[in-house]
Formats: sequence, C-alpha cells, structure tokens
Amino acid sequence: MFDVIIVTHNARDKLKLCLDSVNRHTQNCAVTVVDNNSRDGTRTYLRSLRGAGPVRNSVSNGVNTIFAKTNLGFCAAANRALKHTRNKFIVFLDDDAEVTAGWLVGLYQAMKNKPKVGIVGCKIVSPDQRIMAADYRVKPLYLVGSGEIDRGQKDYIKECDALVGACWLMRREVFNKIGGFDERFFPSQHEDIDYCLRARLAGYKIIYNGKVRVIHHHLYRDGGEAYGRKNWHKFLRKWKSVLDKFPLKDSHPVDKCMAYGDAYLNQNKPQQALAQFRKAAAYNRKFREPFYEGVALTGMGRYNEAIKKYSKALLSNPLDMTVRYHLALVYRRAGLIKEAKKESLNVLPHLLSYKNKCFVE
Repeated sequence: MFDVIIVTHNARDKLKLCLDSVNRHTQNCAVTVVDNNSRDGTRTYLRSLRGAGPVRNSVSNGVNTIFAKTNLGFCAAANRALKHTRNKFIVFLDDDAEVTAGWLVGLYQAMKNKPKVGIVGCKIVSPDQRIMAADYRVKPLYLVGSGEIDRGQKDYIKECDALVGACWLMRREVFNKIGGFDERFFPSQHEDIDYCLRARLAGYKIIYNGKVRVIHHHLYRDGGEAYGRKNWHKFLRKWKSVLDKFPLKDSHPVDKCMAYGDAYLNQNKPQQALAQFRKAAAYNRKFREPFYEGVALTGMGRYNEAIKKYSKALLSNPLDMTVRYHLALVYRRAGLIKEAKKESLNVLPHLLSYKNKCFVE
C-alpha cells in the first residue's frame, strides 16, 4: 500500500537509525533506498539488508536498493525511485530522520477518504526538542515554528501552503499529474516547497498534521549551506512573479489573514495589519504569531505593547535573532537605551558572522 523512499549520501549511521525506526514503527510498506554514490560504508550496509522483492511489514525482511554511480542529488534520485515503485501512496523520508510510533497511520488518516489531499506532512523536531519545521507559509514566506521549543504549541492539523519534505505522505496520482521533482534544485533544499506549490496549482490540498512527530538529525553534507542559498535564489527566480499573485482562495483562513496582514505592513498600514494578525489568532491560540503583532504595534508607535509581544515570541525561541533585532530597535525608540544596548550585543555577533559568510562566498 505504501512505498517509503529514502535518498541517502554518506550517512550510514544516521540511515541505520532511520531504517531501524521504520522497522519498529511501521507495517504494510515497501522500502526503497537510493544511494547517491556513498563512500562511507553505506553500500555494504545496504547490501546486507537487500531482499528479493518489496519489503512487507518489516525492514529486516529486506530493503530494495538503487545504487547510483554518481551523486544525483535528492531530486533526480527520488524521481528515479518513483519510476521503480508502484504503490498508491508514497512516503519521502530523509535519511537522517527517525519516525515515531503511529507516524504513518497519523499521516494516512489526514489523507484517507479525502481525494483532494495530495500531500500530508508532520512536525519535524531536532533531537534537542526544538521544532525544525511545522507548516510553511507562502505570503509572507515563513517557516512556522522554526527554532521554537516544542511544548505542543504546533500540535494542530490544518491545510497549509507548503511543507518541508523531511517526511511526507503523497498520493502517487500527484506524481502522475505534475511529474517529479525539479532537478535544478541540486543537491537538495527548496525542491519540497517548489513541489507543494506545483501540487496546489494543480488543485491538490497540502495538510500539516502536527500530532505526528518525526525526529530529524539535520546532517549537514559538504557544501550544504552554500547549496541551500543557491537553491533559494533559484526558487525565488522561478516563483517570485507567481508568489505575488499566488491564489489565496483555497488557503486556510489563518494563512489568508497572515498574507493580508503582511501586505498591509508593506503598505505601511500597521493598524490594519494588526487587525489581520489578531483575527488569525482568534481562530486558535496555537496560530498566534506574537512577532508579527509586535511589528504592527511598533509601526503604530505602541512600543510597550510591542516589547511584550517580542518578549513573548522569545519565550518560544530565545535564539531568534530576527526577534531580538526588532526588540533592540523598539527599545531604542522607547528610550530604553540600556536594554537596547543589551539586545544589540546579542544580535551583533550573528550579524557579523552572516556578513563574513557572505563575503567568503
């Protein structure tokens, strides 16, 4: 019923954790691993797991493998696996991810008997219990929950604009209709957002299920950050003109409010923006975004209220330098010079580090 596709490159130890977790927590699936010319013993390990046919009920029964002669990148490797698998439902799982109990059932329940739902994703957390990704907004471009301490605040289920692809369940008919991943996004990053947008434009819904939790070790390979920035620019070149007009009629009401609020901020209409952000929060307290409320309040000159909103945002993610930067600015505008200097000292090393990276590249 389910094909689990994993693309790997030089990640033997993390891949073993991944497959072991699938073995413990999954039934009724076929596992296919595409190895992108690993040189760390991954191939020897995979050969020890190979079975004569599709894996059913347990990874220990064998893993279907495809050995690439070069590093194809995620997109080309995943596309190759899609052509070699046949099940109605497809799972894409990162090689450095660990699934948890009930993961596949939870993803499937969000799709079952809902033919318009094309892709379902979940909450991605790092081993230190911080959220790496919840849902993804297109307007404004924003990875919801990123960096927050996971206290269950993103354990909601909602339709969304896009999803990070560390763990997806997708209908094969989506692939049959819109094709595979865009192989320009080499070796990886941003191909997942690109694919979700293509699926949405083809009429499919994207669902985030925060009740399903997957642990992601975020294994950086050589050149990962540099490729990520390059692929981000590729994404913007491909989608910028479309994103400005991206249809909101099928978006979740919360995402519509956030998009309208962001548009009002860009038009220097903070009062209208604040009304939209608060309307979004009224749907569910878990949808509240205090940072954006703080930006609107700052624009209205309501500095003390803005400070409270930024401080609330930092309770979820103390390491968010964007929030700290805005907090430093609003402290200064409010005449709280001592506090402004303190926040500036928090932000400055990160700004210098970012500039140095840009200079080197």
